[in-house]
Amino acid sequence: MQINIERLMRTFNQVGNIGGGENGVTRLPNSPAYKEAAGVLAGLMEEAGMTAHIDSVGNVIGCLPGKDASLKHIAMGSHLDTVADAGLYDGNLGIHAALECVNAMRDAGYRPNRSIEVIGFNFEEGSELGGTFGSRAMMGCGDALLPEVKRYFDKFGLDERKVSDAKIDAGRLFAFFELHPEQGSRLEKQGLPIGVVDSIIGIERYVVTVNGEYNAAGTTPMSMRKDSLFAAARLICEIERLSGELTDPFVATVGRIEAFPGLLNVIPGKTELYLEIRDIRAENMRGFMDRLNDFIAAEKDFKITVEQIIDKPPLALDAGLVSMLEDLCRERGISSVTLPSFAGHDAKVMAAYVPAVMIFVPSAGGISHNKLEYTDPADIKTGTELLLEAVLKLDAAPESGACAL
Repeated sequence: MQINIERLMRTFNQVGNIGGGENGVTRLPNSPAYKEAAGVLAGLMEEAGMTAHIDSVGNVIGCLPGKDASLKHIAMGSHLDTVADAGLYDGNLGIHAALECVNAMRDAGYRPNRSIEVIGFNFEEGSELGGTFGSRAMMGCGDALLPEVKRYFDKFGLDERKVSDAKIDAGRLFAFFELHPEQGSRLEKQGLPIGVVDSIIGIERYVVTVNGEYNAAGTTPMSMRKDSLFAAARLICEIERLSGELTDPFVATVGRIEAFPGLLNVIPGKTELYLEIRDIRAENMRGFMDRLNDFIAAEKDFKITVEQIIDKPPLALDAGLVSMLEDLCRERGISSVTLPSFAGHDAKVMAAYVPAVMIFVPSAGGISHNKLEYTDPADIKTGTELLLEAVLKLDAAPESGACAL
């Protein structure tokens, strides 16, 4: 069974360029560009012999019927939406690698024992709904229907009465695979075509509010000020200092600062900063926040509050599937490394319900979320061949479960 890399790149470019412009591709969730791409993808799935439909939150789902309808399905895919001014590879590559696996089966006249699903997820990128909303809705995660999420449904053209229709029976799935660009430079620096992902980083986000005192900027001496922005700056320096005490892959980022009232002649009486921390080790994240809270508690001149708005714990992917991919790489002479993912993915959502694993291929220069992102077609072919072999191996596996391999 052969992967046709020319066909893979053709469908990849056909869908990936939808929403393209001078600064890159913008295919935001449920935008006209997204809906156009979803329709084209569904058509390509049907051309590959699959049934295809778009669910109530915009996920595109194709299914190649297997010989035995009683067996659980094997699913693979990634996300179809993008950030603004993105490249072609993030998400889109994993969808078309999965689609090419189905096309290769069709070329060979192979009818799988198990039904094979290819999924293009919507709403993976961050928004007011939270990242990975499409896969969370598919798995029926309760946090997809919280009041603070529902209030944004209208903005994205979602019908609250129908969002729950996207939920599937996770028990129908035997395993889930996601091929994805690494979005980092570890593989490229090591000269490796494949990364087998064994875990996905935890992500926590906080709004830190520093309350000082509004006052006239021109008439209030420096010694009498309670400038919330100055206090926030000290806090950011402490965040950097505490981060330096921890080892990779821990990272802390203050990505947004808002000072109120935002006028040149008024001392900021309130400043909000948005903090994100990431690590594979939950204990590191907890320890960091404990030390940061100790620093905040020692502040006497300002009232500082910390509100957690995102809590996505680190998650190990299925050990059996990780081992299977490692074995296949050794058997085929494919140079690889087993490593964690430093970004969140739909596979992390799926892994809470279904045995799941990821395959990384190199990102040139570690660039992602940028029109310059690129993965060499030779590496794409290697990754897709590995994906196909893994799917075929599972297709022949007993129903006792993917973890048993």
